[in-house]
Amino acid sequence: MNITIEGLHFSYGQNPVLEEIDLSIQKGEIFAIVGPNGSGKTTLLKNISGVLTPDRGAVYLNMRQIADLSTWEIARQLAMVEQDREVGFDFTVREVIAIGRIPHQSRFARENKVDKERIEEAMRVCSVDSLANRLIAEISGGERQRVFLAMALAQEPKVLLLDEPTTHLDINYQAQIMEIVRTQAIDGLTVVMALHDLNLVAQYADRAAMLDKGQLLEIGKPDEVLTEANIKRVFHTDVIVTKHPLINSFYVMPLAHRFDGGKSRSSERELL
Repeated sequence: MNITIEGLHFSYGQNPVLEEIDLSIQKGEIFAIVGPNGSGKTTLLKNISGVLTPDRGAVYLNMRQIADLSTWEIARQLAMVEQDREVGFDFTVREVIAIGRIPHQSRFARENKVDKERIEEAMRVCSVDSLANRLIAEISGGERQRVFLAMALAQEPKVLLLDEPTTHLDINYQAQIMEIVRTQAIDGLTVVMALHDLNLVAQYADRAAMLDKGQLLEIGKPDEVLTEANIKRVFHTDVIVTKHPLINSFYVMPLAHRFDGGKSRSSERELL
């Protein structure tokens, strides 16, 4: 499914958060949104999902304006995995994943054969089938993040929105999440993700957009967006962007500044 954003502005009260956002995201693309805290990444995802309504401009799913779609229609086409999501009940892993089937069920309907197949497939894809009968509160953060991803996939969305899906995860779980996402995109799922880890963006994203104070600074392939100059301007830190000799992909290496009495001594740098 294609996503088109035209002239989007959004404010919280009198405080503008997003200004003049224009984007076009293609079916099967992994599109990353990067920027510092407070730049508007999560707010942009929530506008795409229909949770928030822009002050001006519009979001389209396959040229249908999302504001014209019912909540039920949106849920059948789009799923979002938020960061630090919690479940307030003692649900099992399978019960949590089964929530993803609600948009495809009539009210008070019980699981049918298709529902069960989709739930089992989502658990298998996300490697949480062995956890099916465990309580969601009893599993680790990395396992829980894969459960929420499985719930989103059980929803059978055409668009998957991910808000910092690898936050607080160790390197193993980060790789697992991103490999699942890449496989789904190859199968045609459109993925839009907000990420802090610029090296994951470099490795997995097809294209990226850099937000700076609610405005788009750059859109393009990761190596076009994640330049030393752009990162310096937006994140206010010095980095080296170089190509890795083994994986044929570039990576971002920050340059640490030593501090003395709260004042940065830029002349004393060292590679991390």
